[in-house]
Amino acid sequence: MDVIQDGSEQRGTVTIKTVAKLAGVSISTVSRVLNNPESVTEDKRLRVNRAIEELRYVPNPVARALGSRKVGSIAIVVPTILNPLMNEAMRGIIEVLDEGCYDAIVFDSNEDFTREQTFYELLPHKMVEGAIFLASAGRELDFDALAEKMPVALISRPETPTKVDTFVSDERHGMRLLAEHLAALGHKEIGHIGGAFGNSSAMLRFDYFKDALDHLRLPWHPEYNTFCDWSIHGGYEAMLRLVKRTHRPSAIICSTDLIALGAMAGARELGIRIPEELSVTGFDNAPSSPFIYPSLTTLKYPNYRLGRLAARAVLRRLRLKDRRIIRKVIPLELIQRNSTTELHSI
Repeated sequence: MDVIQDGSEQRGTVTIKTVAKLAGVSISTVSRVLNNPESVTEDKRLRVNRAIEELRYVPNPVARALGSRKVGSIAIVVPTILNPLMNEAMRGIIEVLDEGCYDAIVFDSNEDFTREQTFYELLPHKMVEGAIFLASAGRELDFDALAEKMPVALISRPETPTKVDTFVSDERHGMRLLAEHLAALGHKEIGHIGGAFGNSSAMLRFDYFKDALDHLRLPWHPEYNTFCDWSIHGGYEAMLRLVKRTHRPSAIICSTDLIALGAMAGARELGIRIPEELSVTGFDNAPSSPFIYPSLTTLKYPNYRLGRLAARAVLRRLRLKDRRIIRKVIPLELIQRNSTTELHSI
């Protein structure tokens, strides 16, 4: 017999009514066997399952999801899928979801906060049971409100909600590690190339940069700082702007490794030798950073681990909705490579 999914009334169709009739139970009993089998007695479960096997019945997945609210999908909302570090975090998320028999649906905001906000507003109406927001495309969102409707976890976001599990790296301490490293090499004139101006994550890292200089009692010069797109091209253009100014720093901390790669390319185009004439650091250890020339000094950023932790938190909250809220802060480590050197050798 050809199997047609539940919902059709064509001749020869196997529906939930057909299964109920053969098993000698009600339609609601068949539905409970499919969606909540532990609520049905063993005898009825066996009769229903035998009928399903005999009739080769295949439930309509959409109808089943509407009835049980269990769709087996978790949303991942990211600013861009082009950043390899986002891919590392998504790899960790997807591995854990796969282990838990859940699928991932990725929503890419393309660095557009309006799109991100639209995803945020539409998720409760999508076929997903929970959501993981990875980094920020702009301003902050009210995740406590979304958590009233589904389990939510945040990775590397600036918000500090009270009802949502959050997983971040200690970026304040990480920025201090980079500044201390440069200061130990004799650098006192340190600049910063940040991500998109106005982006909450970019502005937070800029605040951490200024805090690190204050901690070291080093001067902060506005002309040594600029902002750009979160991209290699953005870093390239930012370096060209910095060099055109009256003075330039002896070292620059970039908000991401991709920005740093672009900045180094811009410096080379202008004939500035790295690290002999300008020390440059990244921030998050992109996969290519050890292999460029010179290899990039940066921070060991645990994107893969953050992804796995967030996915586990969402799956646990699907089972235990009232468990305590988690806020996990992971320390960062300095990775010293060849893009930084002592000031006296410049």
